[in-house]
Amino acid sequence: MAAPTAPVSSCMYSEWMIDGKYQVTERTHEDNKRYKHVPHKDKPAQVVARRNARERRRVQAVNSAFARLRKVVPLENTRGKRVSKVKTLQQAIEYIQALVQLLEQDRNWISHYYSHKLEGDFFDYNF
Repeated sequence: MAAPTAPVSSCMYSEWMIDGKYQVTERTHEDNKRYKHVPHKDKPAQVVARRNARERRRVQAVNSAFARLRKVVPLENTRGKRVSKVKTLQQAIEYIQALVQLLEQDRNWISHYYSHKLEGDFFDYNF
């Protein structure tokens, strides 16, 4: 059996020529969305190498970002091992929430302080 030629397609049907004969199959909307897996052994080595290099760079970037995050977030590391990514994210969230609460308390204190200051003689000046 010969390899199929490029399809001649319409909205409803796909036509493939196999051994000089057209094979008509009905197409569905899902056919356009479906991913067709091609095994690694069937892909050119360059394509696989580029994809692997991209993935290595992506993983290195993620690991670098986590290393930077571990430096700025106070972490509870009682065992002396590197803190996991999940634990790093959980503790970063807790740290950010604590900072937000601190800012809210500061904002409330400042507004309370200045509201008492402004109630006095501040606006009673004669110009």
